Amino acid sequence: MEKRAQTSTELIIILSVFLLILIILIGVNYDTLRAYDARLRIDRTNTFVNDVVNAAESVYQQGIGAKSKIYVDIPDRVSEVSISGTKFKITFDDNNIIQKKLEFNVTGNVSALSGRRLVTIESTSNFVNISDV
Repeated sequence: MEKRAQTSTELIIILSVFLLILIILIGVNYDTLRAYDARLRIDRTNTFVNDVVNAAESVYQQGIGAKSKIYVDIPDRVSEVSISGTKFKITFDDNNIIQKKLEFNVTGNVSALSGRRLVTIESTSNFVNISDV
């Protein structure tokens, strides 16, 4: 009977150690996954900003009346897309900001809802208008 109790106790100790190791691994992987998700969100936002800015510069260089349409992918957790003056600014839910300054005036309205959408960019006499369809 004593041998069974000792075997059961040893098994419980071994299982507890394995469970502790498993919990630690899950915690480390969770932190790594969160860091990866944040990096992916920033990369997607930079791609979005660069695509719009490059298209706006191209339309501006073509002159008044030039127009372009591009598909962009707006990432999750974007709370505001601000387009005014010479700035194109993205604000996230956690108040982080990614912005790009242009050499010409821009205006417009792009929804902050995540997902893929069509954005129209049009050059006028005073500014370049950027808006989603």
